[in-house]
Amino acid sequence: LTKMEITKIHINYPGQYAALAAMQDTDYVAASTETIRRNYAHIEETVARTDGVEIPVKPAYGFCMMIDVSGAGVTAQEVTVGLLNEKIAAIPSDGLGDVKAADYLRLNYSHPDIACFERFREALPKAIEEAQAGLYAEAVIGFFERSGTERGRAIIDKIRSRQPLVSAAD
Repeated sequence: LTKMEITKIHINYPGQYAALAAMQDTDYVAASTETIRRNYAHIEETVARTDGVEIPVKPAYGFCMMIDVSGAGVTAQEVTVGLLNEKIAAIPSDGLGDVKAADYLRLNYSHPDIACFERFREALPKAIEEAQAGLYAEAVIGFFERSGTERGRAIIDKIRSRQPLVSAAD
């Protein structure tokens, strides 16, 4: 550790200089800001169109946000599997802590291609519908049973508490 501190090998100087150059390029900053605002507005509209989904906290800045899928009666983990089947990556919040671990999905909205967000608009309701039908319940339960964590058990309990529990085998 001392050698690392002396040589500063843990500092990414090229990355810092690249970030500085990007921030000094006002055209780049303006274009990036416009892209991020456009993408957020697109997701906001998608969420408004999707029953049972909401944005719990509107981000003031940045390029990531949370959506809450609990109103749809499914877990974020089940919706994540459905989105992955559509080649869309989202992060269920169980990896981010206990608060709303089964309810929130983290989305990044920095991609410059609006087609990604059109694809998300089509995929989100489908993923929710499939989760409501129980297509992913057993796979998610199996995953969290293997993890053996308290957080995992809470997610399992939430899935199993749905009445009636629909499974893909039904």
